[in-house]
Formats: sequence, structure tokens, C-alpha cells
Amino acid sequence: MSLSHIYSKLTSPLRPWPDFLIIGAQKSGTTSLHHYITQHPKVFESRVKEIHYFDKHYYRGVSWYRSHFPLHTRISAGSLAGEATPYYLCHPYAPRRIHALLPDVKMIAVLRNPSDRAISHYFHEFKKGREKLPILDAFMEEEERCGAEWQKMLDDEWYVSRTHQSFSYKQRGVYIKQLRRYWEYFPRQQILIIDSSRLFTEPHDVLEEVFVFLGLDPRVVVKDVAVKNANPIKKDVSHEVYAYLDQFFASHNRELNNALGKDLGW
Repeated sequence: MSLSHIYSKLTSPLRPWPDFLIIGAQKSGTTSLHHYITQHPKVFESRVKEIHYFDKHYYRGVSWYRSHFPLHTRISAGSLAGEATPYYLCHPYAPRRIHALLPDVKMIAVLRNPSDRAISHYFHEFKKGREKLPILDAFMEEEERCGAEWQKMLDDEWYVSRTHQSFSYKQRGVYIKQLRRYWEYFPRQQILIIDSSRLFTEPHDVLEEVFVFLGLDPRVVVKDVAVKNANPIKKDVSHEVYAYLDQFFASHNRELNNALGKDLGW
């Protein structure tokens, strides 16, 4: 551990708890949203964007988590601190853990068409060299690759699965199941749900909603609304792949639309 990390941990009682969390979904625009929000003069960044405390690093304890946030002396009155870890949305124990430590924290979920999200996730893993299977095979074999890993996660709260994190292409797009786990612990008004397509086509309108949700001055205009961490699909994706994914997600998307009371158009 570096000296700076030791100092940060020793001074953790002098640091704030996060006021907001961007909980997901992966490959849905969380990096862009985090970049936009932190341009507000009353928002302070965590030391790293994705802390992964409530999923992979929970065993490290609250002092380690709090050490990632700025000192109170460096934060002006009325300012907020937050972080963005997209795996929180999918992780089975993150909602309970968040509620135990931060029952009043505000959360933001950015949801993308799950078929497009899964494809982007696949190419992300392919680019990183972790995915070796052809795209349709990877989707069709997800249950075989990840099913046992998910069960281990459910059976052992401390189990961390790199396999699940990398290859849960379809499961991560079943947003209704993930949101219901959060709704068991938090009132719905504590979680702002954003359609990622609006984030990129109407960024200033969406940011105004976000700032109002966070209790910040919504009149602040963010200058840089360029897309961050984009993962363009550089290879043609066959109709067969889209048909397979669309069929898989159809019933889950209907449940989500019904629960939210609006049609997200997927």
C-alpha cells in the first residue's frame, strides 16, 4: 500500500460518506454520466470512479471505502461526493450492503437497450482478450459459464467471480430483477432511472433532471457532454444475434415497462 493510500485510510474519519452512487448498468453510459456530473462545481470526485466496495471489496471495511473521498476541508458547503460502480446494479448483495451503510444515499441507474448493452459488453471483453468465443456462442453459453458462479455468489456472500463479472452478458440486461432487489430496501424515489439514449441525445435536459434529483443547482450548464468510454461495434453483428437477444429480453422488458409505467421502446 502506498503512503498516499495509508494517509487516506488514516484520515477516513475526516472524509464524507458519498451522497450519491451511480449503480449501473455497465456499458450504458455510466462513465459519461459520471464525467458530466463531476463538472458541476458542487460535486467532488472520489479518488477512482469505480471503487467496487459494495461488490468486490466489501471485506476491506468502511475505513478503506471512506478513504476514497476528499477531506471535508477540501469540500465547500453544500457540495456532494459520489462514485460510480456499474456492477452494483447486478450484484446480489449490493442493495443490502448499501442500505446498511448509506440508507439515505441517492442512486442513479442508467439503462440501455439490453440487446445493445450485451453486444457492447461482448466486444469490451473481446477487446480485453478475455472473451474467446464467437458472439452468438458466448450469449448462448452464458448459463453454462455463469450459472454455477452465480449460485456460488448467492451461497457465499464473500465469493467474488471474475467469470460472472466478465460474461454475464444477458443477466446484466434483466434490469427488472435487479431493480426489484433495490426496491426491497429503498423507496423508488431514491433511485433515479435514466434511459441512456436520452442521456446522449438530450444530455442537458437529462442533467437538469439529475441535478434536481441530487438537490443541486440545475441552472449549471455542463460544457463537455462528449461521449466517454465509447465502445463502438466495429464488426457487423448478424440479424441472428439481435433476434436471439431480443427474444430473450422481450418478457423482461415488458415487466420493466409495466413496473416503471412507461415504454422505454425496447
